[in-house]
Amino acid sequence: MTIHSDTRRASAVSTASSSPPRRNRALRWIGASVLLVVAAAALVVLGGKGPNERATLDPTSASPEGAKALSTILEAEGVSVEIATGKDEARRLLNSEDSTLVMSSPLIPSDAAIENARELASNAALTVFVTADEKVLRDFALGEFSESAFDQPVSEPSTGDCRAYDFSGVGEIEAAVLFEPAEGATTCFTNDDGQAALLFAKVSGSGGSAHVAIIEASPLFDNAHLAENGNAALAFALLGNTDRVVWYQPSAADLEVDRAGTLAALTPTWVTPVMLLLVVTAIVAAVWRGRRFGPLVEERLPVTVRASETMHGRARLTAQTGDSAHAAAALRDGAVRRLGKRLGLSQRATPAQIAYAIPHEPALTQLLNGPLPANDAELASFARALGTILDRVDPLPPSEPTTPPVSTSDPTDHPDERPIQ
Repeated sequence: MTIHSDTRRASAVSTASSSPPRRNRALRWIGASVLLVVAAAALVVLGGKGPNERATLDPTSASPEGAKALSTILEAEGVSVEIATGKDEARRLLNSEDSTLVMSSPLIPSDAAIENARELASNAALTVFVTADEKVLRDFALGEFSESAFDQPVSEPSTGDCRAYDFSGVGEIEAAVLFEPAEGATTCFTNDDGQAALLFAKVSGSGGSAHVAIIEASPLFDNAHLAENGNAALAFALLGNTDRVVWYQPSAADLEVDRAGTLAALTPTWVTPVMLLLVVTAIVAAVWRGRRFGPLVEERLPVTVRASETMHGRARLTAQTGDSAHAAAALRDGAVRRLGKRLGLSQRATPAQIAYAIPHEPALTQLLNGPLPANDAELASFARALGTILDRVDPLPPSEPTTPPVSTSDPTDHPDERPIQ
């Protein structure tokens, strides 16, 4: 008992001494993971747009997606290109003189952003959205995306319906996106079905002096495609009508202008009930399928299992399955080991060798080498025959008497006691 108690005490001490290092390692890994998540979130928030988005039609970018080549051509033709970062700087530049406002933001994410764009467009002679956006098409009454026409070569003849500007010298362009024009919108570079690659409309509230245009110019005006077809001529004819081009790029404050509302105000009304239903379902499933563990119970080691328990357990399994052959095989193996030990044979002795060593028991050969019983009746007969031979060849020692010894004392020695009748 003392040895086992000391062992358990030493094991508990070693376990307790090893727990803090494991806990410290786990805390270090958790802390490192949290720091990585926070750093990634900070990069996303502070970095704003990704590098590929920022390079799309950026007048200062020389990448294939940038528009530095177009900016250089405009300046070479006497058109000043001013880059305005944020709506305040763009408003200041537009109020000084007539200018063409270029908006290359890939999307207008909110109603407040549309109001900002409308305010800036009312101060410019022409506002050109060089990246198509569904919200811009709808709110400026320009039209909508065509679902059946894209990647088509189109041109603008001198006798076409486009009266806003003269694009007859542009030639053919490869329009990646075409639009279904709204009523009152001016169409340019149309196909046979009336779908247009360039749309014009008046800016409401400007008195008819300000116009807005939209074209998907990413595959037309970028550095990689500007020299193809009539792309450069179209870009100069569209943007070079004033002496100055204000190239607007939204700032972080412009993009966050519509984030003052709560999350509930920005999500559909059905989202909250569905989320609550999912939470309740998860709780019910956890209660339904969860296992209830009781208190921890200390178990003293080592655990000793008596051989009889194992024997009885195997016997019950064999009886439940009705496997007579398996039970007979177990009896045969036990008889082989017992007889081999009794005869002094090797542990590797075969049943045939053991049966040969006992010539006065001819039935033993059939019992040790013959087929196994197929049912319970044959199993009982097999066990009786084998047990009889074992009792003759290797009889068990006589067991000690279990009855109490008979008293030989005289009853008169104990007068208060009477003999049992």
